[in-house]
Amino acid sequence: NGRKRYIEAILHHYDLADVFETVIVADGNPYRSKAELIAGYMRITDTDRRRTVMIGDRTQDSDAAAIARCDFVGCAYGHMGRAEMNGTAYVANTPMELVGMIRRAGARRCAS
Repeated sequence: NGRKRYIEAILHHYDLADVFETVIVADGNPYRSKAELIAGYMRITDTDRRRTVMIGDRTQDSDAAAIARCDFVGCAYGHMGRAEMNGTAYVANTPMELVGMIRRAGARRCAS
């Protein structure tokens, strides 16, 4: 959902770039909703929902994952913090916890 430059800077800063096979960013993508973005990602990478994780910090991110029927990892360190993470099974409190949360969610390929 973020612009390429922003997403790449975060991934490189926290040494997470190699965790993601593909990252779809806001610039130039044809998707009208986050749920469509997840579905598009799964189509592009030929990945099913059981191996897909939506990562986000907003209720809308969690809702999109529910529509796509994939796992969701909430980021309590994001814009909205823990307030929007009620009912979320996996919540990362720091960027470094994120990798462990993804693995516990049972996926190796992720949507951002």
